[in-house]
Amino acid sequence: MVRHKGIVKFGYARQFMAGCENYLIAPTAWYYVRSLGQNELFLAFVLSSFNVSAVIGGPLFGRIVDRIGHPRLVFLFTCWLKVVSYILYSINISAFFPLIGRLISGLGSGGGVAIILGQIAVQTEVEDRKTIFVLLEAVFCVGATFGPGVGSFIAFDVTIWGWHINQGNSPGIVLTIVWSIFLIVTVLLPKDFWVEIVSDDEGRITDNRTFIQDDPKGDRRLTEVHPKDDRSLAEYDLNVDRYLTKEDAIADRTVADNDDESKAKIEWNSRILCLLYLTIADEIFSSTATFYVPVLALNHFHLELIHVKLLFLNCTLFSLLLFILFSLASDYFDERKIFLVALSMQIAAIVVLTSIGFTWDYITSAQNYILLLYICLGMPYFAYPLSNSILSKITDARNASFYQGVSYAALQSGILIGRVAVSFVNTKERLIIYCVVLMLLWLLGLIWFAVHYKQFVASEEKHQ
Repeated sequence: MVRHKGIVKFGYARQFMAGCENYLIAPTAWYYVRSLGQNELFLAFVLSSFNVSAVIGGPLFGRIVDRIGHPRLVFLFTCWLKVVSYILYSINISAFFPLIGRLISGLGSGGGVAIILGQIAVQTEVEDRKTIFVLLEAVFCVGATFGPGVGSFIAFDVTIWGWHINQGNSPGIVLTIVWSIFLIVTVLLPKDFWVEIVSDDEGRITDNRTFIQDDPKGDRRLTEVHPKDDRSLAEYDLNVDRYLTKEDAIADRTVADNDDESKAKIEWNSRILCLLYLTIADEIFSSTATFYVPVLALNHFHLELIHVKLLFLNCTLFSLLLFILFSLASDYFDERKIFLVALSMQIAAIVVLTSIGFTWDYITSAQNYILLLYICLGMPYFAYPLSNSILSKITDARNASFYQGVSYAALQSGILIGRVAVSFVNTKERLIIYCVVLMLLWLLGLIWFAVHYKQFVASEEKHQ
């Protein structure tokens, strides 16, 4: 069971707001930018600026928290950035205000997600994390479903002291209020709500534990434990909260006496890089679906805008259902097996997209359903929550926020790469070539994942 339900519920609230936020801004962004005299290229800059700054914000704020601590203060700062960003976004004097606002918003989002996911990784049991991380994305989908509906009802058209608030900047006003409330709630949270693990600490002091020796890998420390008057040396694993006997610890590996090596170091081994690659590749696949389906529907299949909205609505509901099913399955199956199911869905989506390429010149009503099948299989990004869960198990808990921030940066990088790449796919030949490239990316990820399959487990599972 989850020991610290507060941080998990807080994370759910944060993810719900993130889903609403994305889909409040996106539908009105073009209207807003056009009203300020800008073109589609500037719209691309406004939307992509969020992703670029999020790539920076995630690892940056995650590393700051891991190095100096104070997760509460740093998280409050990221919330303050969100408030400031949407104040700027709402100023319609110049088109550069929404651009700068989205840049600052990306920094705040990257930092906030890194800290929240890092805290969840530290404060929860290993066996619970896969369910929690999947549910976090399910809550994001719920927010994404509510966002457009809420946005359709909230559209101001007033002038206050010469400041005209219209359909374009109304979402900015709403999000300013929402993030201000969230900031106040965060301030009121008790200080012990946050757990601080600083990577450069000589020791982590907790109840009934006193560190006496250090491990050269920086992820375990020998501890003197006094449970039930049984004084014995044991090894304490920061990642999985377990104890090994001294004999097991010595058999596992030799403990170094050098105190300097006790500092948690950032590792970039093949397992970590594999998870980051899968996150990027999976998001490229997902971004291809979300970006390319409207283009195909409107320009190639000549569907109406209402049909595009229905495609996305059905896809969002399907994604939410899958996230719920995956969260239930995580109680019975290892997340590595669930990961393989997610990879199978992606190759199925690529095959469907390839079939559209080969039948490019033959448009039938049946292809509309093929388009629905493609977006349902291709849009969900399951690699991100599942890789976050695995990443929290194979990395040092004292660097949890940094690694979760890097994972979020990988997610945003995949979005950028996917949007840019698919924007050049406008002919039958280019679509087929693009699908072949996607298949090669998928095959590389599958082979890499298979090589490390048995190593994607926490230390506790290795000893079982």
